[in-house]
Amino acid sequence: MSKRKPTEYEMAATMAQYAEFKDIYMEGCSAQFLEPRAEMEMGEDAAIDVETSVSTEVEYDEDDHVIFVTSSCEALFMKDADKLLKRKKVLSIQVTFTLEYEYRVNGGPTGKAFDKHLTAFANLNGVFNAWPYFREYVQTTTTRMGITPYYLPMYKIEDDK
Repeated sequence: MSKRKPTEYEMAATMAQYAEFKDIYMEGCSAQFLEPRAEMEMGEDAAIDVETSVSTEVEYDEDDHVIFVTSSCEALFMKDADKLLKRKKVLSIQVTFTLEYEYRVNGGPTGKAFDKHLTAFANLNGVFNAWPYFREYVQTTTTRMGITPYYLPMYKIEDDK
């Protein structure tokens, strides 16, 4: 019988046993109206949708045993452009965070498996740990831009069974 390959969720969970979250800092940010601010009415009747995306990169410092995860987050605000249900981008908010984790090397995956586990860890834990900072950035940035504050939902990790 062949051994089942671990899922991304399982690989991330394995790495999380050996990694401790130490620090997070902002690398860069931007917020830009793509249409006039007047089009950003965001009350209860507003037809504004927000699409979010996050991409990650990961590096491991073998000398200091530190995992660096860079999470690049974007919230793209869109509204109905016409009756044909076309969407128009009206606001883009982007922020990049670097998260540092101390990696306790007395265990965990080794060799080629380490890189796969490290990537899975960045894709799940890196996003999960950056999300509250992303939520706060979107909320305060929309406020500072003079529009109704927008609150991103809580981030949920779903098992990829």
